[in-house]
Amino acid sequence: MSGTQQEAKRGPGQPQFEPTRAQRQLVQLLWAHGFSQEKIAARIFHQRDLDRDGIAREGAKPISLDTLRKHFRAELDQAKDNLKSAMIANIVRAANNGQWGAAKYWLATQGGPEWREHHVVGGDPDAPIRVSLETMSEAELVRELDELRSGAGTADRARALAQAVPKRSNGVGNGGSEPV
Repeated sequence: MSGTQQEAKRGPGQPQFEPTRAQRQLVQLLWAHGFSQEKIAARIFHQRDLDRDGIAREGAKPISLDTLRKHFRAELDQAKDNLKSAMIANIVRAANNGQWGAAKYWLATQGGPEWREHHVVGGDPDAPIRVSLETMSEAELVRELDELRSGAGTADRARALAQAVPKRSNGVGNGGSEPV
């Protein structure tokens, strides 16, 4: 379609659609979460059809699928990878800042098969300690560490367990090992 035909399709005096940053973010978020392109297009409007608060005026028509695909191609192509990258960065940042839940999640999803179900910590090979990272709360972990530290002959097992978890802001964890 030539430029003249595109102008005729838009109508006289109608400017070409220019997506805003907020619209780009919305398209990317909705597409990454599985919304159809039809549903996404129904939520995007021309700037001229929005009030000063960004709310579509009564009777405003959403953009077409062609307009969505033309002006949001990069967002549609990269949405899932961008969202996953951002989530991974946030989870790792939270884990490095001592947030046990984030560390537990990261280890369970990215730490390899040994972290998915349980982690066997060193010590007596006949009596390994099983730590279920998916079901153990922070309070249960602290209680387990305290019980191990107070028992006779279990100091090595307690240190091994402490090394297996990231250091948290309250000091419980890997006392000096590198963060996750």
